[in-house]
Amino acid sequence: MKTKVLDCESFDSIYKSLEGIFEMPEKDIIAILNGFNLDHYYEKHPDFCGDPSHLFLNLFNKDFKNSSNSKTFWFHATRVFPADHPFKDGVLPLQNIIEKIWKNIFSIAKTKISESEWIKFKEDLEKNYSNHFAMLYRLKLNDSIHGGPWAFLVKDLISKTREMGNHDYLRVPEIVEDICICFDEKYNENLQELVFQSTKPCIVKFIDNGLTPLNLGTVLYYLYSCFHKLDFNLYCNNIYDGKGVEVKSEAIYKVEYV
Repeated sequence: MKTKVLDCESFDSIYKSLEGIFEMPEKDIIAILNGFNLDHYYEKHPDFCGDPSHLFLNLFNKDFKNSSNSKTFWFHATRVFPADHPFKDGVLPLQNIIEKIWKNIFSIAKTKISESEWIKFKEDLEKNYSNHFAMLYRLKLNDSIHGGPWAFLVKDLISKTREMGNHDYLRVPEIVEDICICFDEKYNENLQELVFQSTKPCIVKFIDNGLTPLNLGTVLYYLYSCFHKLDFNLYCNNIYDGKGVEVKSEAIYKVEYV
């Protein structure tokens, strides 16, 4: 059985993927999407309460099931230090990389604070510091559902943070933002800007087993939104959640600095 792969890096890769998955040419896929009117559908079906991904997949009258013979590419967005080799061991969950994050940030903060003060700041943030972002930091480290690693299904939407209502991961990772905001409040220094200037954004493309109907329907809705110049929303993208398990280095297809 031929392996079916969903790759949402570009319009070309999306269409190539869908041609293989649906076994129909690109022009027929476009015709189906262009011939459908979502607003009219909702007007005629006021009781429909499903999300657009189910609706758009149904347009193609296909019954897809998650299969280990199929694969999906994902896009992990972050910032890294130029001299670092952050993905030689794969894309790690937060619990496995947090000490390295602290070490990297201190390499910048040491011009503003002594090592002993930094250690004390870290201890306070981990246990006692009373601040909304300190609480977010502790939640991410103490709650396994926030461990990640995380990734986008549709690469294009990584840069559409305002439209999507997402955190801008290419600007600063969330956990780094938590640390820097607390530091800035305590020491009146703009550490976040220093980290931004000392790092560079990158996108890690990796592959994962399985191809779900939800992901297929989501990509179809993304294409429909592009065709009809609709605002993007959360239904246009899906998120990979590693649930605390690393993405192995052999699953990484490429690392792109942007």
